[in-house]
Amino acid sequence: MRVIVAEKPSVARDLARILGATSRREGYLEGQGWRVTWALGHLVHFAEPDAYGEAWAGRWSFAQLPMLPERWRLRTDKKTAAQFKVVKALLTDPGTERVICATDAGREGELIFRLIAEHARCRKPVQRLWISSLTDAAIRAGLAQLRDGHDYDALAAAARARAQADWLIGMNLTRAYTVHNRVLCTIGRVQTPTLAMIVVRDQAIDAFVPTPFYELIAQLAEGFEAKYHKPPPSQQAGQQTGQQAGRQADGQIAKRAGQRGEQQGGPQSGPPRNQHGDQQSDNRSGQAGQPVQPGLPSQPGQPANSDAREHPTRLDNKAEAEALRDRLRERIRPENLGTVVSVETKPQRNRPPPLFDLTTLQREANRRYGFTAAKTLELAQSLYETHKLISYPRTESRHIGEDLVPQLPGILQQLDHPLAGEALARLAGGHRLGRAYVDQTKLTDHHAILPTATRPPSALPEPLRRIYDLVAARFVAVFLPDQRVDETEVQLDIGGETFIAKGRVVTDPGWTRADPRQLGRVDGAAAAGAAGRHQGRSQPGGSAQQAHEQQARGPQAQAGRSSADEADLLPALTQGQKVHVASLSLVERETQPPKRFEDATLLNAMKYAGREIEDKALAAAMKGAGLGTPATRAETIEKLIRTGYVERQRKQLVATEKGRALIGLVAEPLKSAELTAGWEQRLKDIEEGRAEAAAFHADINRFVTELIPQVARGATLPPEQVAAARAARGTATSTSSGRSRKKASPGDSAGRRGRSGGRQLQGARPSDSGIRGRATAPAPPKLTTPREPRADAASAFSAQLAEIRTALHLRPLGCPKCGQGQLIVGRRGYGCSRWREGCDFVIWQVIAGHALSEAELRALVEHGKTAPIEGLHADDGRSGRAVLSLGQDGQVAPVW
Repeated sequence: MRVIVAEKPSVARDLARILGATSRREGYLEGQGWRVTWALGHLVHFAEPDAYGEAWAGRWSFAQLPMLPERWRLRTDKKTAAQFKVVKALLTDPGTERVICATDAGREGELIFRLIAEHARCRKPVQRLWISSLTDAAIRAGLAQLRDGHDYDALAAAARARAQADWLIGMNLTRAYTVHNRVLCTIGRVQTPTLAMIVVRDQAIDAFVPTPFYELIAQLAEGFEAKYHKPPPSQQAGQQTGQQAGRQADGQIAKRAGQRGEQQGGPQSGPPRNQHGDQQSDNRSGQAGQPVQPGLPSQPGQPANSDAREHPTRLDNKAEAEALRDRLRERIRPENLGTVVSVETKPQRNRPPPLFDLTTLQREANRRYGFTAAKTLELAQSLYETHKLISYPRTESRHIGEDLVPQLPGILQQLDHPLAGEALARLAGGHRLGRAYVDQTKLTDHHAILPTATRPPSALPEPLRRIYDLVAARFVAVFLPDQRVDETEVQLDIGGETFIAKGRVVTDPGWTRADPRQLGRVDGAAAAGAAGRHQGRSQPGGSAQQAHEQQARGPQAQAGRSSADEADLLPALTQGQKVHVASLSLVERETQPPKRFEDATLLNAMKYAGREIEDKALAAAMKGAGLGTPATRAETIEKLIRTGYVERQRKQLVATEKGRALIGLVAEPLKSAELTAGWEQRLKDIEEGRAEAAAFHADINRFVTELIPQVARGATLPPEQVAAARAARGTATSTSSGRSRKKASPGDSAGRRGRSGGRQLQGARPSDSGIRGRATAPAPPKLTTPREPRADAASAFSAQLAEIRTALHLRPLGCPKCGQGQLIVGRRGYGCSRWREGCDFVIWQVIAGHALSEAELRALVEHGKTAPIEGLHADDGRSGRAVLSLGQDGQVAPVW
């Protein structure tokens, strides 16, 4: 008999179906010599401190710290103990010849199985199923190529080292800061530096003082506008010297301007190719090759610096800007003419962007549709597990390997995309993907996210359809031609000074035609944006390449983007041509503060956090790692919200007073990305067999031991902050018992089975007095965690649940998913009575801030939707009257 252990019941069912294990048993499926069981996520975890005896149990105090387990204990939760008992029995059954690990093919999936096998004292031979897709073909191929479990020992060692380190940091420092401040202060290796980034950004916004500046704009009668450009610093310096000797008469200035115009009107190679909108160039200040432009006398007392390069159109002094405008108006009278000094058209070829990894998919979905990172991951996981439409989503690779190239035509043949045929024809005609897309050396555990050869059903729910369309469009795009753009820069001489106009024309949209917005699947926001583009502007998709290059440069890159990529079309102009100046106007603007983080920009900042690290070795480690992993970053954001450190204000993520106060107290290493950078580098070394986990573990122990005394000596929260934090939690505590009387809400426990960098903090639930705490059992959410009713409605809500429980007993509701079980009332939702057999259907008791009534529950199950309900509040910020609808994926969502 062979036993397969999957991570989730849905995956186990797919495996069992292919293997012919169709007989249902308690907690597993059997047949054809196979037994297929499942783990329910983290079925086994490292025990909480209380489990190690009285020394670490009871009242929290510095005397307990540091807590450094010599022998790590493992535990199961009460809610999953029955399933673990089933798995253990199968693993230790004398009839079991070998075991196949079929948990998710990655570091955390490996840890899930290894902890189960260790806790069950499994001694059977182990093989590994390693696949990136759950299609039938992929599963059969994986089963035919099982590998020895020992091949993944280094991966398991790195996973265990990461989990133990997070336990040591989280448990010790959460207790230390909680006891020190007399209020719960959760600390995490990834969570705390992420919070620090949000706090620093918020502080920069709060401290920002807008500075006015001015731009001088010439409106030309030929139908375009040009901006005045300051001369480079070298010319400004020379002109400052000339100013000290006194200005020449207007006639001499005019004469010199005329001479300059003659010199520039003669044969020349033109100014260097401009770099605005050039995605492959480096636009940093101080770069060589800037165009040499006619000069403007510098402002008195202002040194010639890099400002002319960084902000060539910006004039800081209003009086001198007005004086410049008036001088130029006087110089060009009465003809009001300017001269075209040069016209340069620079053809651009923008290749398709790389394929999606999870982080870039989350960013794109947030930018386009407002989906949170957690929502995108949930949808992508459903497309992978339930619908088999995309490959494994929890990947950090944006490439595929050579071994996958032969499968690409088959995917294109079945792909639901209008341009899939064209992409297939190009592939058949000899087109080959370059190393930007196919590079074995860039792969991690899995390749980039790809669509599968399974066609999506016509009734695929809209949120799932949107994510699928993004993945399919990105896949098709890599086979299509480059986008071609002509970028034109015109340099004008107006009154002896330089004005520059820019234009951009998409001559061939190329791969941008694959964009979902071109397929008729346009959401309201995208449609509004498309309608807002006026004639003559760049075509839809024209700046998509700039967008993905901006992502690679990080969140700050957006602040420095020019408007060149939205410039108007320019008329046909020739060198030496005279143009008519209709007006010279001064436009006042203000410097803008940095933008608050949203899911998309915070994910980007977490991914590229290492760019600000001065140590080159650590920066190199962070280049491939960042804060957290693609699979854990979304959960980190949600955890910051659940713990009250951050709140989501529509799409923006803003630190709360509690979050700001915590970052003001924690030791620098805990809020610095360098800590995670060093850890990630060493974990990679362990994973690749270049380092030992024992040395890493010893260093973490030493770090915790040295840091705790610093916490005890550090500053504490002021009393008003402590009071505010306690009030925010709404907890009644007793310092004599030290126990919190508030039960954990769904928001406190939900998602803790997600792969968070601080997952081992899942049981830390001390009281607000910071005296005592005990673990609470986590629960794996299948849907977005619901909002809990207000405390003042708790008793009414409990009575309502009692009535529903009685009503379901008298008149049961069948499970709409498996069709065999009946709905029962759980702690947070109405689930299937056959959950032990693997049915994961659930409807939350509270959806969009509304507690379901019995009638609404029955309407959802029997008719798929409710009557309109007032006062719903969705995660995307919308609120009001809507219908709750049960989708085919088993999720309930408001339909406005």
